[in-house]
Amino acid sequence: MKINIDNTEVMTISREEKESNVFIANQQLKQVKNLTYLGSLISPDGRINTKLQQRCNKVNQIIS
Repeated sequence: MKINIDNTEVMTISREEKESNVFIANQQLKQVKNLTYLGSLISPDGRINTKLQQRCNKVNQIIS
């Protein structure tokens, strides 16, 4: 398997905010606070929001 380092991101799920230093082939991977995986948004506290929830939130922001 070949990993595309430019398209690979790291996220830490924890109760406390932590920084991870993950390296592949001497290159550090980008750390993100939120990650979209298979259509779901995963937050640092481990909560998962589906695209439907994201869309509802956007509509509520527009209406408010």
